[in-house]
Amino acid sequence: MSATLETTDSPSGTEVSRQNKSRNQAVDIVKGVAIILVVLGHVMQGMSHRYLLQGAAYDLSESFIYSFHMPAFFFVAGLFLDHSLIKRGPAGFAREKLRTVLYPYFLWPLLALPLLPWISQFQSGARPTILAYLGNLLIGNSGWFLYTLFFILMLAVLTRRLPIWLRLALAVPLSYFWPNTGNHGIDGVFWEYIFVVTGQLVGARISTIQRLNRWVAALVCLALFGGIAAATLHYPAGLPKLLFIPLGLAGTAGLFLFAVSIPAPIIARSLAWCGEASIAIYLLSPYFQGAIRQILFQVFHTTSNPIHIPSQTVAAVLFPALIYHNRKFLHVEWFFKMPAWKRPASHL
Repeated sequence: MSATLETTDSPSGTEVSRQNKSRNQAVDIVKGVAIILVVLGHVMQGMSHRYLLQGAAYDLSESFIYSFHMPAFFFVAGLFLDHSLIKRGPAGFAREKLRTVLYPYFLWPLLALPLLPWISQFQSGARPTILAYLGNLLIGNSGWFLYTLFFILMLAVLTRRLPIWLRLALAVPLSYFWPNTGNHGIDGVFWEYIFVVTGQLVGARISTIQRLNRWVAALVCLALFGGIAAATLHYPAGLPKLLFIPLGLAGTAGLFLFAVSIPAPIIARSLAWCGEASIAIYLLSPYFQGAIRQILFQVFHTTSNPIHIPSQTVAAVLFPALIYHNRKFLHVEWFFKMPAWKRPASHL
């Protein structure tokens, strides 16, 4: 979610973000839609853990969302990875990812540690001990995505000299045959690496998607998501592992086609705005989600899903995004990126 795009391609004015002309708007839209789906999935899970959202409709919705929303982020992370490696070099690239990916992964759980006794009373699971909490943090089981992303990117650095066909040949069996060890942070490195490699294969050529006719893009988008929906309906008990890569890539392609088929510029800009703030939404959304849930429970005394799900989702997307886009004004840049170490000036 924290992957930054470094491209100056702009064949169409609609592809340029309003805040940063070096950003590809279609990619930010994909990240925006995907992070909204992440939040929606977490909101639905929170209601399910409290036995307020159950049944086949919930199971199918969760299966549909989770079939592609995380693969989309890993694919995006691979798109401009090679360009970034050339620009910064392997050591510089690794340092940058330490500052922008691994740093917030450790920072936010550590900031939350003093609040754990208070926060845990609003959570559905058992309160972890401090030792277990820190242990999960170290092994990648605390907010697994950033941990997994960092080590996938380091794996990409180590394999950068291999031909792309060989990286794909290694990534596919790793994805299918790496066992579930129970450590999602590490397991995800090998399961999701295929999507980063596929992103590397596509690279900056992703900008050519802007040349597609909007109506053609919309029809193909509907066909792809219709296929994913059909698969989830066909396997109501859970999608088979064999479909993991095809559905992940199909959903990612569908998101890009959706991005170029949006008819209203204000919708495109709004989704891109969310996409630019995806790291903040990922990190901060649980707090706003929980706060709105408790307000609805305790103040308004409602457990209605049609009220909870949209209210929690909107708040958990909007408020973190506002914080991110105003981070300099609020002096909270350090929330999302490790401050650069500045050497003291020499007085010699």
